Amino acid sequence: MDEWALTLYVSISTVAVYIGLLLTQRSSVVFGLLASLILIYVHQHSLGVFVEGDLMTHVFPGFVLVLTGKRTMLSASGLPTFDWRLPCAVLAPFFLFFIVSQMIAQMFEPGHRGFKQTGHDMINVCCASLSLSFGSESLAARLGAKRDTIDALRVARASHDPLAIAAVGLILLGHQHDKAEVAVAFHTTQGYLMLLLAVVSVGCSAAHLSGAAPTGRACQFARALHAYTYLLAGSWLAQMGVFLYIFRNHRGLHHLLAELDSFGDPKPWEEVSIYLSVQTWICACVVSGWHVREHRRAGSSVAVQPAKEAIGEKRGGARGGEEAGALLGIEGERANGCNAC
Repeated sequence: MDEWALTLYVSISTVAVYIGLLLTQRSSVVFGLLASLILIYVHQHSLGVFVEGDLMTHVFPGFVLVLTGKRTMLSASGLPTFDWRLPCAVLAPFFLFFIVSQMIAQMFEPGHRGFKQTGHDMINVCCASLSLSFGSESLAARLGAKRDTIDALRVARASHDPLAIAAVGLILLGHQHDKAEVAVAFHTTQGYLMLLLAVVSVGCSAAHLSGAAPTGRACQFARALHAYTYLLAGSWLAQMGVFLYIFRNHRGLHHLLAELDSFGDPKPWEEVSIYLSVQTWICACVVSGWHVREHRRAGSSVAVQPAKEAIGEKRGGARGGEEAGALLGIEGERANGCNAC
C-alpha cells in the first residue's frame, strides 16, 4: 500500500471507531470497538509498515476522554463516574505500567531519561490518579460505604479532578514531545484545552454542590459544558495521533494534506487553528445530540421527581427532600446505563 492509501485506511478506521464510541452506550460494544482498532493497527504492521507507538498513545487516551465526556452527561453529581472495574482495574494499572516500563528502560539505556520523559511520567501519574477518582464512588459503594462517606468523597473529587487535569495541561504547554513546529502547536493547544477542562470542571462541581436540583436547567447546562470540554480535549488528542504519528518518521495525515497546499508555505499555527475550529464545531454538534437524547430518556425520571420529593418531605422535611433528590439522581444514572462502562 502506498502512503496515501495506508493513511486513509488508518484514518477512516479510527474515525469509524470514534463515531461508534459516540453513539453506543453498551460496554461490550465499547470494548469491541477498541479491540477492533487494535487489530487494525496490527494489520497495518502486517503490511510491512511500522506502527508508530505515538499513534496509539495519543488515540487511546483520547478515546478515554471521549468516553469520560459521555459519562459526565449521565452523572447526577456533575463529575464523571464509572463502574469501578474499568478505571481501577484496567486504566490505572495501564498508566502505571508505562511508568514502570520506562524505569526498566532506563536500567538498560542510561541516557533514555530527561525532562521529556519525566513529563510523560507525570502525565501518567495524573492519569492514573484520575482513573482511580473516576471509579472511587462506585468502589466505595461496592465496599458498603455509607452515604455520608460517598458524599465526602464526591466533595474531595470536586477539588482533586480539576487540579490533576490542570497539572497535565501545564506540562503540555511546554512539552517538547516532538520538536516539529506543527507538533508543538498541537501539544500546546492540548495543554490549553486541558486547562479549560479544569476550569469548567470546577464550575460544574460548584453548580451541583450548591444544592441545585440535578435535573434543573442550570445543572443540565453545566454537565453539557463539562462533557463538551472532555469531548473536545479527547477528540483533539486522538486527532493529533492520526494527523502526526501514523508513520515511524512522525508523519501522518497532516503532512499529506500540507503537501497539497498550493501556496507551498505551510504555516503550522494557521493550520492547527483551522483544525481546532472544525473540531470545536463537530464536538458542539455531538454534545447537543447527547443532551437531546438524554433529556428524552430522562423524561420519565423527571416526571416522578415531585412524588419523590413529597415522600422525602413526609419522612424528614427538607433533609428528606434532599435525600430523595439525591436518590433520584442515582436512579436516573442507572436508568441511563450508569454501569455501561
